[in-house]
Amino acid sequence: MKIRQDFVTNSSSTSFIFSMKKDLTLDNFLEAIDLNKNCLLIQPFIDIFAAIKGLSHDINDHYDYKNNKIPVHTFIEEGLTGMFNKTTIDKIRELLAKNRIVYYGSFSDQPNYHPVEYYLCYTSLFISTDDILFDASIPRI
Repeated sequence: MKIRQDFVTNSSSTSFIFSMKKDLTLDNFLEAIDLNKNCLLIQPFIDIFAAIKGLSHDINDHYDYKNNKIPVHTFIEEGLTGMFNKTTIDKIRELLAKNRIVYYGSFSDQPNYHPVEYYLCYTSLFISTDDILFDASIPRI
């Protein structure tokens, strides 16, 4: 498993992309990142999963402001290319070609939000294995 963390400055929100081979459950998430439930540091990952699940949307279900469904390739080109680098965009296309569900969303640093969401606004986090992709990193276009 690769995990990268960088400091992000002057951010009030951070966009993310998320996909797993298996269904979107806490057990599958912990298994995908190879984290044992008895680990002393499990709670932050449970909180990260809850934030992801609560704030994510299926990329195939994106709608425009008139509530018309947008084709996924249009949404990727028009909605995601400014938020993610070319490598991540290519990975999204690859996952979709494999019939994987890809989720997108954003974290906010508003004071009434969960602390883990606030933390993820100021920390770049990238996890990539065969089972999971989580990219909440700084766009490097």
